[in-house]
Amino acid sequence: MADSTSSDQQQSTADVYVGLQVSINDNPVNLMPKTPINKIEENGLELSLEKPVNIGELGAAIESIGQSLAVPAKATAYLAADRTKRTKTNFTPIDNFIDDMVTAELTIEALEYKKPAKNELDQNTKYLFAASVTWDKSQPKPDNSGFFEINAMYVLIADGYAPEKTQEVLSGVIKSLPQIEGSSQDEGEGKVGEK
Repeated sequence: MADSTSSDQQQSTADVYVGLQVSINDNPVNLMPKTPINKIEENGLELSLEKPVNIGELGAAIESIGQSLAVPAKATAYLAADRTKRTKTNFTPIDNFIDDMVTAELTIEALEYKKPAKNELDQNTKYLFAASVTWDKSQPKPDNSGFFEINAMYVLIADGYAPEKTQEVLSGVIKSLPQIEGSSQDEGEGKVGEK
Protein backbone atom coordinates (compact mmCIF):
# COMPACT_ATOMS: atom_id res chain seq x y z
CA MET A 1 0.00 0.00 0.00
CA ALA A 2 1.47 3.37 -1.08
CA ASP A 3 1.79 6.32 1.29
CA SER A 4 -0.66 8.95 -0.07
CA THR A 5 0.59 11.65 2.30
CA SER A 6 3.99 12.02 0.61
CA SER A 7 2.50 12.21 -2.91
CA ASP A 8 0.01 14.92 -1.74
CA GLN A 9 2.89 16.96 -0.31
CA GLN A 10 4.83 16.69 -3.57
CA GLN A 11 1.78 17.93 -5.50
CA SER A 12 1.32 20.99 -3.26
CA THR A 13 0.38 24.13 -5.14
CA ALA A 14 1.01 26.53 -2.28
CA ASP A 15 2.66 29.79 -3.31
CA VAL A 16 5.07 31.71 -1.11
CA TYR A 17 4.93 35.51 -1.15
CA VAL A 18 7.79 37.45 0.42
CA GLY A 19 7.50 41.18 0.96
CA LEU A 20 10.10 43.64 2.10
CA GLN A 21 10.00 46.44 4.64
CA VAL A 22 12.72 49.06 4.46
CA SER A 23 13.21 52.17 6.52
CA ILE A 24 13.62 55.54 4.81
CA ASN A 25 14.40 58.42 7.15
CA ASP A 26 13.05 56.31 10.04
CA ASN A 27 9.75 55.70 8.22
CA PRO A 28 8.72 52.10 7.47
CA VAL A 29 8.11 51.47 3.78
CA ASN A 30 6.40 48.21 2.79
CA LEU A 31 7.08 46.71 -0.61
CA MET A 32 4.30 44.23 -1.28
CA PRO A 33 4.93 41.18 -3.47
CA LYS A 34 2.67 40.75 -6.50
CA THR A 35 4.23 37.45 -7.60
CA PRO A 36 5.12 34.35 -5.55
CA ILE A 37 8.81 33.88 -4.81
CA ASN A 38 8.62 30.15 -5.61
CA LYS A 39 7.60 30.99 -9.19
CA ILE A 40 10.15 33.68 -10.05
CA GLU A 41 11.43 31.74 -13.07
CA GLU A 42 7.90 31.46 -14.53
CA ASN A 43 6.40 34.77 -13.38
CA GLY A 44 9.35 37.03 -12.66
CA LEU A 45 9.55 39.15 -9.53
CA GLU A 46 7.27 42.10 -8.90
CA LEU A 47 7.15 44.36 -5.83
CA SER A 48 5.23 47.58 -5.30
CA LEU A 49 4.69 50.19 -2.60
CA GLU A 50 1.77 49.30 -0.34
CA LYS A 51 0.60 52.92 0.00
CA PRO A 52 2.13 56.41 -0.28
CA VAL A 53 4.69 57.17 2.44
CA ASN A 54 5.33 60.63 3.87
CA ILE A 55 9.08 60.93 4.42
CA GLY A 56 9.03 64.29 6.18
CA GLU A 57 10.77 67.56 5.41
CA LEU A 58 12.85 67.51 2.26
CA GLY A 59 15.88 69.09 3.95
CA ALA A 60 15.97 66.44 6.70
CA ALA A 61 15.49 63.66 4.12
CA ILE A 62 18.38 64.97 1.99
CA GLU A 63 20.64 65.12 5.05
CA SER A 64 19.66 61.60 6.11
CA ILE A 65 20.21 60.18 2.61
CA GLY A 66 23.54 62.00 2.40
CA GLN A 67 24.67 60.54 5.73
CA SER A 68 23.49 57.03 4.76
CA LEU A 69 25.43 57.18 1.50
CA ALA A 70 28.50 58.80 3.14
CA VAL A 71 28.14 61.93 0.97
CA PRO A 72 30.53 64.63 2.25
CA ALA A 73 28.70 67.25 4.34
CA LYS A 74 30.01 70.00 2.03
CA ALA A 75 27.99 68.47 -0.83
CA THR A 76 24.67 68.84 1.00
CA ALA A 77 25.50 71.98 3.01
CA TYR A 78 23.47 74.18 0.61
CA LEU A 79 20.38 72.09 1.42
CA ALA A 80 20.79 71.69 5.20
CA ALA A 81 17.49 71.52 7.07
CA ASP A 82 18.77 73.89 9.77
CA ARG A 83 18.92 77.39 8.22
CA THR A 84 21.69 78.45 10.61
CA LYS A 85 23.95 75.65 9.29
CA ARG A 86 23.07 76.12 5.63
CA THR A 87 25.74 77.39 3.24
CA LYS A 88 24.42 80.34 1.24
CA THR A 89 24.95 80.81 -2.49
CA ASN A 90 24.95 84.60 -2.03
CA PHE A 91 22.37 84.81 -4.82
CA THR A 92 19.19 85.85 -2.99
CA PRO A 93 16.57 84.27 -5.34
CA ILE A 94 18.34 80.89 -5.15
CA ASP A 95 18.82 81.14 -1.38
CA ASN A 96 15.13 82.03 -0.92
CA PHE A 97 14.07 79.12 -3.13
CA ILE A 98 16.26 76.70 -1.15
CA ASP A 99 14.84 78.05 2.13
CA ASP A 100 11.36 77.26 0.84
CA MET A 101 12.25 73.86 -0.63
CA VAL A 102 13.87 72.35 2.46
CA THR A 103 10.69 72.91 4.50
CA ALA A 104 8.54 71.05 1.96
CA GLU A 105 7.08 67.64 2.80
CA LEU A 106 8.33 64.75 0.66
CA THR A 107 5.99 61.84 -0.07
CA ILE A 108 6.87 58.71 -2.02
CA GLU A 109 3.67 58.21 -4.01
CA ALA A 110 4.50 55.05 -5.98
CA LEU A 111 7.34 52.57 -6.22
CA GLU A 112 7.32 49.47 -8.41
CA TYR A 113 9.98 46.98 -9.43
CA LYS A 114 9.56 44.22 -12.04
CA LYS A 115 12.09 41.57 -12.97
CA PRO A 116 10.87 39.53 -15.96
CA ALA A 117 10.45 35.77 -16.01
CA LYS A 118 13.28 33.80 -17.63
CA ASN A 119 11.12 32.83 -20.62
CA GLU A 120 10.07 36.41 -21.48
CA LEU A 121 11.59 37.93 -24.61
CA ASP A 122 12.14 41.31 -22.95
CA GLN A 123 14.66 40.67 -20.15
CA ASN A 124 14.90 44.30 -19.08
CA THR A 125 14.10 45.05 -15.46
CA LYS A 126 11.41 47.70 -15.09
CA TYR A 127 10.98 50.27 -12.34
CA LEU A 128 8.76 53.19 -11.53
CA PHE A 129 9.20 55.86 -8.84
CA ALA A 130 6.86 58.77 -8.16
CA ALA A 131 7.19 61.42 -5.45
CA SER A 132 5.51 64.68 -4.52
CA VAL A 133 6.56 67.74 -2.56
CA THR A 134 3.97 69.85 -0.76
CA TRP A 135 4.07 72.66 1.76
CA ASP A 136 2.28 72.75 5.08
CA LYS A 137 -0.01 75.80 4.97
CA SER A 138 1.71 77.16 8.09
CA GLN A 139 5.16 76.87 6.47
CA PRO A 140 6.63 79.17 3.85
CA LYS A 141 6.48 77.97 0.26
CA PRO A 142 8.25 79.20 -2.87
CA ASP A 143 8.08 82.94 -3.36
CA ASN A 144 4.68 83.51 -4.95
CA SER A 145 3.46 86.65 -6.64
CA GLY A 146 -0.31 86.22 -6.37
CA PHE A 147 -1.46 85.23 -9.87
CA PHE A 148 1.00 82.36 -10.24
CA GLU A 149 1.68 80.21 -7.17
CA ILE A 150 3.45 76.90 -6.71
CA ASN A 151 1.35 74.66 -4.46
CA ALA A 152 3.08 71.33 -5.04
CA MET A 153 5.61 69.63 -7.26
CA TYR A 154 5.78 66.01 -8.36
CA VAL A 155 8.10 63.80 -10.33
CA LEU A 156 7.85 60.37 -11.90
CA ILE A 157 10.82 58.31 -13.07
CA ALA A 158 10.01 55.18 -15.04
CA ASP A 159 11.90 52.69 -17.15
CA GLY A 160 10.12 50.05 -19.18
CA TYR A 161 6.54 51.16 -18.47
CA ALA A 162 4.01 52.08 -21.14
CA PRO A 163 2.96 55.76 -21.30
CA GLU A 164 -0.58 54.73 -20.28
CA LYS A 165 0.73 53.30 -16.99
CA THR A 166 2.83 56.38 -16.22
CA GLN A 167 -0.15 58.65 -16.96
CA GLU A 168 -2.33 56.52 -14.67
CA VAL A 169 0.22 56.84 -11.84
CA LEU A 170 0.60 60.61 -12.43
CA SER A 171 -3.18 61.02 -12.31
CA GLY A 172 -3.19 59.21 -8.95
CA VAL A 173 -0.41 61.47 -7.65
CA ILE A 174 -2.33 64.59 -8.71
CA LYS A 175 -5.50 63.34 -7.01
CA SER A 176 -3.55 62.74 -3.78
CA LEU A 177 -2.22 66.31 -3.61
CA PRO A 178 -3.92 68.71 -1.19
CA GLN A 179 -6.54 70.81 -2.94
CA ILE A 180 -6.86 74.54 -2.43
CA GLU A 181 -10.16 75.59 -0.92
CA GLY A 182 -12.35 77.36 -3.46
CA SER A 183 -10.23 76.24 -6.42
CA SER A 184 -11.76 75.08 -9.68
CA GLN A 185 -10.48 71.57 -8.85
CA ASP A 186 -12.74 71.55 -5.78
CA GLU A 187 -15.70 72.54 -7.91
CA GLY A 188 -14.85 70.06 -10.63
CA GLU A 189 -14.82 72.64 -13.42
CA GLY A 190 -13.70 76.11 -14.28
CA LYS A 191 -11.12 77.90 -16.34
CA VAL A 192 -8.02 79.84 -15.46
CA GLY A 193 -9.06 83.21 -14.11
CA GLU A 194 -12.66 82.18 -13.31
CA LYS A 195 -13.89 82.52 -9.75
